[in-house]
Amino acid sequence: GVYVCNDTNTVCELSQHIHAEIDMEVCGEHYDFPRETGRTDEMHTHKEKNLIHWHAPIHVDPQSQDVLGEDYDRVTIQAFLNQTKFSFPATCPDNQTPKVNVSINGGVNEQGLNYYWVDGDKILVEYK
Repeated sequence: GVYVCNDTNTVCELSQHIHAEIDMEVCGEHYDFPRETGRTDEMHTHKEKNLIHWHAPIHVDPQSQDVLGEDYDRVTIQAFLNQTKFSFPATCPDNQTPKVNVSINGGVNEQGLNYYWVDGDKILVEYK
């Protein structure tokens, strides 16, 4: 991405165009996200199946270049689910207390749906 800061270097933005693959299993069934969904200034999908797109600026710390505050929440898995209006069912046919498991690039992810995804991630969300 490209970092741009104001003249006093107190406010910076990161402008980027990133993508992540997301696969989801809900109660043992594969789920496909709708295509061509979402605002282009937020996370959205295009014609590619289960590919999250992002190309909007986000605020970053001028020193560390870490994403700041509310902007962090804009690029999480949960934010993508919210934007596509997806919600998990209360129960699964074979489990009355299902749980969400999130794997990133084949590894376990402790942040779950609050994970801030980055370009090239392969996300697996399982609800069972």
